[in-house]
Amino acid sequence: MLEGWLRLSTQVLNELFYALTVKVKPVCSSSEVLSILDDLSAWPIQTTDYQAIRKAAILVSQSKITFWDALIVVAAAESGARIVYTEDLNHGQLIFGVRIYNPFRELKRFH
Repeated sequence: MLEGWLRLSTQVLNELFYALTVKVKPVCSSSEVLSILDDLSAWPIQTTDYQAIRKAAILVSQSKITFWDALIVVAAAESGARIVYTEDLNHGQLIFGVRIYNPFRELKRFH
């Protein structure tokens, strides 16, 4: 039933590893995060090739998003995703046919 429901990109996995081993407190060990990444690898993963890097660079020059966020959007579009869940881009924005959705938007209203 959920087949094809979730897609990941190598950039998302990179950022997850960094966030869990550096940014969160307490940090997770590399082996703990690898276990999480191993579980996530069951879902389709869109790799970042040169064409994706090139498209992301062009997107950065045409918009006000970071290169790393542009890579995520490009990978999402190339994988056929319709939604990217992130708090780093503008909620509701449509980029390359991918709708940006901030899952924390409602929570922020109450703080």
